[in-house]
Amino acid sequence: MAFAASGSGIRSSDGRLICSYCGDTDHIKERCFKLHPELRGKSSKRKGKGPHTATVADTSLDPVPDPVPDLSDIQS
Repeated sequence: MAFAASGSGIRSSDGRLICSYCGDTDHIKERCFKLHPELRGKSSKRKGKGPHTATVADTSLDPVPDPVPDLSDIQS
């Protein structure tokens, strides 16, 4: 992995920030939760709203087929 220095910290060859304290990506030393645990919870990305959830709704308008066909009209 190649590194490049920039004004906002070290970047990997694919452009991601690398923390000079812990070595993790996507943050710099000044924002490192391992070095500054008091910053956890002040992140603007997710404000402690709990786990990500999604609601799925069936919007199909097709009627549900009758499970037993009506055979009373059939003559032998």
